[in-house]
Amino acid sequence: MTQEHDGDRAGQRPSSGNGDDLIPLEDEGASSASPPQFPRPASSREPAVGGSVNEAGGLLELAADTCPKCGRELPDDAVVCLGCGYDIKANIVRTPRVTEEYVEAPAEGAGPRGGNGAAGGVFVRPGKLGAKALSLIGAALTLGAMIIAGINAPPGASATLVIGTMIMVLYFVLLHTATGVGAVAVSARVNEEQFGSLEVGASRVLVAYAAFELLRHMAIPVPRVGGVIAHLLGAAAYWALVWGLFARGRTIAAMIGLCHVVLWLILRMGMDLTAWVATKTDLLEQANSAAAAAAKAAAP
Repeated sequence: MTQEHDGDRAGQRPSSGNGDDLIPLEDEGASSASPPQFPRPASSREPAVGGSVNEAGGLLELAADTCPKCGRELPDDAVVCLGCGYDIKANIVRTPRVTEEYVEAPAEGAGPRGGNGAAGGVFVRPGKLGAKALSLIGAALTLGAMIIAGINAPPGASATLVIGTMIMVLYFVLLHTATGVGAVAVSARVNEEQFGSLEVGASRVLVAYAAFELLRHMAIPVPRVGGVIAHLLGAAAYWALVWGLFARGRTIAAMIGLCHVVLWLILRMGMDLTAWVATKTDLLEQANSAAAAAAKAAAP
């Protein structure tokens, strides 16, 4: 009995513990070129060739990773057939529903993040007028500001003073166009955006500040407050042009204007401090020279 049992073991190998799925081994004399053929275990995805509904009305069985309803090939992790909508787990055909989602447009000057800017965006964006057209407009406004400043020079001013006044207007337009570009750069930094086109940004600031200079040099026939009114008109024109040309909303326009004013004040304070130090130095030198001359004259 023991030998027969051992002989049975020599000819057969159990694969899972019951006697129904014993896999016969090849004879030792078989050709080594033909590998032993083991039956492939039945997969839950392909129990039979050609899927169908079982008698109990259960789930449709898949054959060879294809949809049992339309025959479309399915990936191993498929849950729903993209061809016909058959749900493998629920054993139903799902009908896709198409819906529309309406998203409110961002507020004026708002970026994709809902603020006034967007990380990685461009601050100076293209507009209807390019840099060349804006530069020509700015040059015309600057020339007008120079002429008005010369006409409204103090009564009795010499030709040299009039020319100096006109040149000073040109100097301030060029200087504060540069500070305005700095204000735009600071605003872009605050909004975490790239600056964009330097030419376009500079030409827009040139138009805005040249308009400010033109209006502030106009003679307003109002006693005592004429100059204040002229400055307020110039500031309003500057802000309106920044708002319209940059097209980023009132908040961004106010930010650019505020940064520009701060930079202008810093530069003006530096200029005034330099002039004050130079004046005091000249007076001190004159006093020292006078004292030295008096001491020399008083010497025997």
